[in-house]
Formats: sequence, C-alpha cells, structure tokens
Amino acid sequence: MAGRTIYVMKTIHTILTAGLILVFGAGCPSGEKRKGRFDGFDGGIPPLREECNTPAESCYQSCEKRKASITCIGCCRDQRLLCDTLRPHFFDACEGAP
Repeated sequence: MAGRTIYVMKTIHTILTAGLILVFGAGCPSGEKRKGRFDGFDGGIPPLREECNTPAESCYQSCEKRKASITCIGCCRDQRLLCDTLRPHFFDACEGAP
C-alpha cells in the first residue's frame, strides 16, 4: 500500500511539474521586436543635422537664462527633432514657453 501511495505522489508531482513548465513556457517572448519611438522613420533614429545645432543650442541657452521650466526645454527638443527630420520648425516659438 505504501508503494502505491509513493507511485501516485510521484505521478502527481510529474504532472504538476509538466503543467508548470507548459504554463510558464507559454509566456516566453516570441522574438518580435517591440515598437520603438523612431520606428516610423525608415532608417531608425534620425541623424543629427549640423545646421540644426546652432539654433537648438541657442534655444536651450535661452531657456536656461530665463530659468524656464522643463516645458521650454521640451519645446526646444521638439523643434530640434522637426529640424533633423526636415519638417517645418520654428525655434522662436519656444521663447514664450514658461
């Protein structure tokens, strides 16, 4: 009788172990890359264009001199991205940012 109980316990243990492996194994990543911020661009992260350096730096310095909030720096960053991606941009719009 004790041998049969041990056999049943081992069988239950094996079934539970197999079940856990199946449950946790099903959650493994499929290898697909997560969508990133710059996936809309064909080449990934846009290159930094030299002609955007000076106006962006001036914009950041203006925010610093005025002791503006993070909103001003965000505005400069957004305008820099627009400039780098050859879209219409206007760094002077950040002068009014708080």
